[in-house]
Amino acid sequence: MLASLKSYLIYGSIHIGLEHYTFNGNEQINVSILKKSKKEITLDKTVVLDKVEALKNELKKGQHISLNINTNKVLTKRIKTIDTNDLKLIHFAFPNIKINDFYYEILRQGNNTFISICRKDYVDAIIETYKQLGFHIINIRLGNLIVSSLTQYLGHSNIITSNSSITIKDGEINSIASLTNPEEVLYTINGLKCSSKFILSQSCALQSFLNNYKSNTNLSVLEKTLLQDFKNIKFYSVFLKSGLVFILGLLLINFLFFNHYYSKSEALKLVGNEDKARIEKITTLKNEVDSIQNTVNNLLSTNSSKSSYFINNLIKELPKSILLSEFNYNPLLKKIQNDKPIKIDKGVIKIIGTSSNSKELTNWVNFLEKKDWVEKVTISYYREVKKEALFELIIKQTNATKI
Repeated sequence: MLASLKSYLIYGSIHIGLEHYTFNGNEQINVSILKKSKKEITLDKTVVLDKVEALKNELKKGQHISLNINTNKVLTKRIKTIDTNDLKLIHFAFPNIKINDFYYEILRQGNNTFISICRKDYVDAIIETYKQLGFHIINIRLGNLIVSSLTQYLGHSNIITSNSSITIKDGEINSIASLTNPEEVLYTINGLKCSSKFILSQSCALQSFLNNYKSNTNLSVLEKTLLQDFKNIKFYSVFLKSGLVFILGLLLINFLFFNHYYSKSEALKLVGNEDKARIEKITTLKNEVDSIQNTVNNLLSTNSSKSSYFINNLIKELPKSILLSEFNYNPLLKKIQNDKPIKIDKGVIKIIGTSSNSKELTNWVNFLEKKDWVEKVTISYYREVKKEALFELIIKQTNATKI
């Protein structure tokens, strides 16, 4: 549950796969937009674009993207060997290249090895273009190799993509042949309809859920950097902005209340100077406030002694990785208001803290749920920041232990 929540907070429900490919000498972009709702994945939209800038009309700024580069700048070769040395395989397939100038991707399929390469400056330029437009590339694939992640779902011996025909043998890619103008074929991927024209872009988007594509590549370091940059920007744009709005809202409410009561106070002072009866009314109001204050103090005093009991009970097996910052016994349901009874959430304990180990946090929650005085433990808030997680627990006591 926590993993799903974390994934949703970072990536949301929209997942994008793009394919850059060459058609009639010109570069085009196939876009597949997938949407996840509950446990169902649906194809929201597919579109073909002539330039990257047109993507601003299709996606929101800040969207993360999985990219497949399949233009004529990408070279792919098949060699009949499964040597484990990647550099040896690359030099065998492309004897004269300077490996430091290229990104590569290697896919081993049975007795065949497929190698796709592309110049780094070309790939970096594409990524920079998306970055300038406010989009975040977090995964990069080369050529047609990503199709191997779908062979078990397609069940075809021949798969057509935007520019190639791929033969499948024993569930693995056997050969890849270029096509100038391939026919469009409709496939079904575990119930999800997909046109052959968009199968590469859709394969990239589906990796957010399948995560079954395994290849060797020197793009890994770049992908980790891009993903971390996206997470950092996501954190600052969502959580910090939300926090700023929240703080400004509190300041505004505080100002309105202060201004309201300050005006009343000033009016009462003026009236008090003119009318003794009004001074007596102010005195009466003060006595009522004092009475409410005494009630609150008594309530807090009672809760303090009771909360000490529960604190001692709760921290007996508190892991060292968990640091508690707040313990609230019988918290207020609403702010205290004049002429209205004070309402508390009786039999409830609210705990706020941080954890550097999510597994130990889970174990501690399980430990609390086994207490004979605990009816239910709810994680009402959870957010990971760097290596720590902020959390809020709501502990509901059993009726027999509400003291």
